[in-house]
Amino acid sequence: MAGRQERVALAIRKEIANLVLLRMRDPRLSQVTITGAEVSRDWSVARVFVSALGDEQRLRDAVEALNEAAGYVRRQIAPNLTLRQIPELHFEPDDTARRAQRLEQIFRDHEAEEGGHAG
Repeated sequence: MAGRQERVALAIRKEIANLVLLRMRDPRLSQVTITGAEVSRDWSVARVFVSALGDEQRLRDAVEALNEAAGYVRRQIAPNLTLRQIPELHFEPDDTARRAQRLEQIFRDHEAEEGGHAG
């Protein structure tokens, strides 16, 4: 069953990414990437992950815009998905890249401190 959920999640991600790129005109959605999706076990909800170039506020604005348009997005992608029920869409920030950058900075700072003490 997980294989089908993953395929459906991938299809949802692709459809939303195309919609955002080609048809949505909200300025808060410029330079936004749909990075992933997860479908609940009962197929009722899809969590859709979003990243955006820029600062944290830009990402929050993009997620807000997508959640405001979730009904529209759901109606637009429905004809392209072969599902009896289209899941309710919940957009969430994907801050994986930002967390990775913070960790890298912590490691660099730690290495610099260690290098300073060695000499």
